[in-house]
Amino acid sequence: MLLADAGLLVSLTPTYHIALPPGDALILVACVAARTPAARFTHPQLAAATARLLHFRHDLPTGGKYWTSQAGVAFYFVVPKTAITLTGVPGYSYVPVTIGGHPFILNVSGGTAALPLSGWCDWIGPTAHLTVTNRIGELYRLAQAAWTPAVAQAHGIRLTVPALTTAETAQYRALIAGQVGRARLGVGARIQVAPGWEGVAQATVTGLQARRQRLVAQDAGGYGWAIPYRALDWPATCALNGWELGPLAALPAAWNRLGPVVGDPPAEEPPPAIPAA
Repeated sequence: MLLADAGLLVSLTPTYHIALPPGDALILVACVAARTPAARFTHPQLAAATARLLHFRHDLPTGGKYWTSQAGVAFYFVVPKTAITLTGVPGYSYVPVTIGGHPFILNVSGGTAALPLSGWCDWIGPTAHLTVTNRIGELYRLAQAAWTPAVAQAHGIRLTVPALTTAETAQYRALIAGQVGRARLGVGARIQVAPGWEGVAQATVTGLQARRQRLVAQDAGGYGWAIPYRALDWPATCALNGWELGPLAALPAAWNRLGPVVGDPPAEEPPPAIPAA
């Protein structure tokens, strides 16, 4: 079923429903990891782009869970509902669709359906996130299905893009340093332990236990320490060893062809010129 023909509510089964926003298009947000070639994607159909912290939940066989984070980039596309098709398969917060004939998954909010409905309802908002992809081909497919910013403006679509705050920017760069540090860490490297970790501030690596995500190190007094990777100050560790962060250290510019970029402090840069409709 085309989203353009679906109205504001679709009941795929008596106990599974999808609520849709009004309007002729959705703003779709596709996120990629900063370390991948897809992070350098550019296209005239893009509405906006900004750096983004990506958070991932991992479920354990025991029923527990834990979270990890990555530095990423978010790309915004305005896609008409005529290009989006519901597959008819219940997704329960992960709604499967096709866009321009290619499969994607919308990562949406969901919960118990309001009366008089029963069962579960997923809510697709005017701005919807896709599950994280690192495939540049999927970004091209979205761009091919999207309106140009000029057409989106003609339909009255406006967009506010959040840039990273000062604290988020520091975390973003720490994640980049962590990627570089983990790749180069070895016996003989110097490490800086993050504030709050008791016992040692700086030490020299004498062994790695990568599967356990920790290392063995010796401090200046000759004492040995087993230190988890999560306890390291990765930016300081990279600096101690002279490891360059390279182009990833430069925060991707935030820009928006359909409205402002807001942040703490504002991080807006002039967007590329809007292509003709």
